[in-house]
Amino acid sequence: MNKGLKDKQPSLFSAIAIGVGCIIGSGWLFAAYYASRCAGPASLISWVIGAVLALILALLLAEITTMYKDRGLFSRLLTITHNNKDFGFIIALSNWIGLLIVIPSEATATIQYLSSAVPKFSPFLMHNEHLTLLGVFFVICLIIIYGLINYWGFKGLTAINNIITSFKFIVPLFTGILLIIVAFNGNNFTAYKGSFMPYGLGSIFSAVVQSGIFYAYYGFSTIAIFGAELKNPKRNIPLALVGSVLVCLVIYLVLQIAFIGAIPADMISNGWHTVDFTSPLAQLLILVNLNVWSIFLYVDAVISPSGTGIVYSGSATRMLTGMASDAQMPLYFDRVHPIFNLSRRSLVASMIISIIVVLFFREWRSIIIMVTAVQLIGCIAVPVAFTKLRISQPNKKRLFRFKGGSLASPCLYVLLTYLMVQAGSEALISTFIISSLFFLLYAFSYYHHNMKAIGCAFLSAWTMFAYLIIVIILALISEHKLLSDVVFYTTLVVTACIMFVLMILQKDYNCSDDVTPQ
Repeated sequence: MNKGLKDKQPSLFSAIAIGVGCIIGSGWLFAAYYASRCAGPASLISWVIGAVLALILALLLAEITTMYKDRGLFSRLLTITHNNKDFGFIIALSNWIGLLIVIPSEATATIQYLSSAVPKFSPFLMHNEHLTLLGVFFVICLIIIYGLINYWGFKGLTAINNIITSFKFIVPLFTGILLIIVAFNGNNFTAYKGSFMPYGLGSIFSAVVQSGIFYAYYGFSTIAIFGAELKNPKRNIPLALVGSVLVCLVIYLVLQIAFIGAIPADMISNGWHTVDFTSPLAQLLILVNLNVWSIFLYVDAVISPSGTGIVYSGSATRMLTGMASDAQMPLYFDRVHPIFNLSRRSLVASMIISIIVVLFFREWRSIIIMVTAVQLIGCIAVPVAFTKLRISQPNKKRLFRFKGGSLASPCLYVLLTYLMVQAGSEALISTFIISSLFFLLYAFSYYHHNMKAIGCAFLSAWTMFAYLIIVIILALISEHKLLSDVVFYTTLVVTACIMFVLMILQKDYNCSDDVTPQ
């Protein structure tokens, strides 16, 4: 790489800004509220659990990303480590769909928040907590703006994102500090049922999945997606991955403490689950007479989600390009602009699909669990790929090595499986159906209706389908309490460990040697 191009590569600050910019998106506007409704004051523990999971994922991913410089690496992990595009397709698809759904969700969050800023305009944008046609129109406009910013490549994206991230860092932190100074009441932490954990231990883990906590932390993964375009990846990728998670953990803990402590006591007398807001933090600021600062928060309701939407738009574009280069999508999307270093075809396609998604998801809360389930499937690939590389390529040079990774990897896999179960059977069944349908479309298209090759494609990815079926069964058992806690958790751990080994050993049956891809 020539010196001129190196000088144009984004720095460590830009890399951290990408991670922070995605983690502090619409999540900071809603997650503290929904986490409180789900777990009460114990939601603080949920944020720590989410951060620990994200840190372990980040460290495992850091070792992998410093071994490879592939475009959109996060979506291609199992394709690369197992040399099996059929096995890797579901992971790539999950990551890509997850990103595509996040883009309209960030735009929706902005419109939903602004709908309460001027009450007389609210009915024109939202009705029964769902976007109206006018609201949908404004969401589509925001999606197009996200795409246009990415149209001129990564450098233009980071220049804007660095400025946005500075604002996104300041406003949430100061919002939390102001609420603590002005309205903090320590009695709120045990006010309901006299307990810090009024809804039990299970609610803490449920909050990680169902209130947007994992959804928020998932933003760190975008650093790996842009890894091939960063300056000095040996140093910057690990530092950016870990640094962005730690910075955001501090901000989210301050916000959660502030939200719990500032809620008027009469609002939680019947339980945290009865608290009801449309624009939670902004309305809480008005309740405690911080009206002036609430104006800044409404401004940030445009900036924070938009910053995240911009980066996710670029991430989805690069994932689609990466899938095309692996022949998992049409090669039409694998043409990269020689100057701006991205596929504009992939960008336009991602924008169009994101716009279509808006027609099906018209409220921020409604997509969180579904998106999280899809994101968790993508994250399952990280410990599997990490362990596969440690076994198959023990002597390959690693610019960064995660000490303790061999033990952390299977432990993380089990924890992610438990969180998958917490997502609930409805979301998991929907995810299974979507994955199966897209896999069928991919297999029929790529293998030219060759039934033998299509059968081998399913065989080459059978462990992924088996895993999805197993977590659905475990979710149903959990929801209907068909087993005692001891038997259930023992079954979950043993099953997860078995599937972990089988996924590592997954073979490519390579029955398509006589098939020429389109």
